Amino acid sequence: MSDIRTNMFATRNPTFEWTTALEILRGAYAKSTIDAYYRDFCIFVQWCDKFGFTPLPSKAFTVAKFLDDQSLTKAPATVRRYGVSVGKIHRLLDLDDPTSFEMVKLALRRAHRSASVPQRQSMGLTRENVNEIVGLSHRSVRHLRDATMISVGFDAVARRSEIVNIRVSDVQIVNLASGRVLIRRSKTDQICRGRWAYLTETTSELVLRWLEKTANNEFLFGPVYREHVIDRILDPVTVQRSVRRAISEIGLNEARKYTGHALRVGAAQELLKMGRSSSDIMRAGGWRSMASVSRYLEAAGHNVWLESAKP
Repeated sequence: MSDIRTNMFATRNPTFEWTTALEILRGAYAKSTIDAYYRDFCIFVQWCDKFGFTPLPSKAFTVAKFLDDQSLTKAPATVRRYGVSVGKIHRLLDLDDPTSFEMVKLALRRAHRSASVPQRQSMGLTRENVNEIVGLSHRSVRHLRDATMISVGFDAVARRSEIVNIRVSDVQIVNLASGRVLIRRSKTDQICRGRWAYLTETTSELVLRWLEKTANNEFLFGPVYREHVIDRILDPVTVQRSVRRAISEIGLNEARKYTGHALRVGAAQELLKMGRSSSDIMRAGGWRSMASVSRYLEAAGHNVWLESAKP
């Protein structure tokens, strides 16, 4: 966390140690979620400082005005997340939650109805893209890692955090047709029930090649330094960097439109085009809500009439 921002706030309002309060969430929430609460509330504190409002405890009028202001330049989902973060910090400090008031709820509703900034979604990789990336795997150890990571992530319809947390012991490949990896924990599975994600023959073969480099490691994917794989968990942002680098290397334009979600988005859309049911797609990606899946499938460009016309 930023010491500058923390010190700035502590000087103005030493009564409420909101950064310390966030520590209560450790172990109950994912690190990425706690970091998001921190970043969002920093934005709220800076906004209050700029316009002369008190961030803690905050009034419903202040929060509503903040959300209205943010909706002019931010996507509705981002504005909604800001509201959640402001409410969370207040509740952690046993303060009245200003986001529970109707004034704030109406501000969120205005943000969604105005939608001046459309919700951005990563471009999705296709199976053809993944196969092209796999074709580069012979170039170096780094190329082999990136290709394996991307191929596994695509088959598993996995999030970045799920990919980097796969361990060597989580891989089961009895034969190429039945390869699978265990996704131990996810955003929607905080109690570690886990799910098995199945791999294609191409991916299984690629994983076996990669295991020759990492068989004695704990984590399946690690940093590559001078053609040597370091046994250390990757930062999830490495997945995004690998995707963008691979996209550029196979000659696709606008690599920045592809994020770490490109694997999950693309795989879900590919499964839809293959005629898989919504429940199949939900199971494949470990989704708990059909609404979440629907957002991934919006840009699939799937012609249901054309597919239904096939024999």
